[in-house]
Amino acid sequence: MLIRGVASHRTSIDREKGFLEGIKQYPSIKVIAILNGEWHPDIAIGALKKFQNRSTVNIDAIFAYNDPMVLAIAEQIKGENPRPILVGYNGDKDVQKAILSGKIDASVVQTPELMGRRAVEALLHCHRDSVTLTPVSIVTVTRTLATFSKID
Repeated sequence: MLIRGVASHRTSIDREKGFLEGIKQYPSIKVIAILNGEWHPDIAIGALKKFQNRSTVNIDAIFAYNDPMVLAIAEQIKGENPRPILVGYNGDKDVQKAILSGKIDASVVQTPELMGRRAVEALLHCHRDSVTLTPVSIVTVTRTLATFSKID
């Protein structure tokens, strides 16, 4: 299941497009629903509840297009057994703590400093017709234990 931001928002559109393109490599995995969370935790929870009330489909995993939505969903479904895999987007300290405590499973993290450096390069070289892609990271409990063991 995907829980998007605002359907017409460029960031939401791009995250969804990338996810759906990536999932094509795994034909056994099916997206059962794309819900509108509009970037807000309460709206995301409402959309999830509405889906659960009208469907008996098991949810194996949820990708929320931002971390506040995935954290709210984690609270909402606390105690469900089995709990769906929960993945968010941003990887801030609250999410790192949630990963370490087992509330959620992972978060996709951008590399803003690299993006900034690439922006300077683009400005200096005036690459008007080129595209430069920057990497992202995935924060999971295994990686988080090693990388983020000193969370304040």
